Amino acid sequence: MSITPQQLIARLEEQSQQIDALQKLWKQLFPEFAPPASRQFRTWLNIPYDFDTVVHGLEKAMQFLNKRILEKQEATMPVTQDDIVRYASGCMKKHKADQSCESA
Repeated sequence: MSITPQQLIARLEEQSQQIDALQKLWKQLFPEFAPPASRQFRTWLNIPYDFDTVVHGLEKAMQFLNKRILEKQEATMPVTQDDIVRYASGCMKKHKADQSCESA
């Protein structure tokens, strides 16, 4: 499979827009944590998880954090940015696997 320079540039520009959108989503969902480096978002998109799967994982991680806050577990065991990245990654992996099962 060969790719033209124009196709590569278009793919990189689309991925940059997706990363910008994901960083904005992160800031909305987790205002108390700085977004991870662009490399983390790029890694998720290159696994390859599609954009919707990455959004799904981040939204599930927000639900996880909210549940911990409501159950007051946050006070005894604070959640870190790394915890959110790991939890979101796990949700993305499960979501992708569930989609694969549905299409089989």
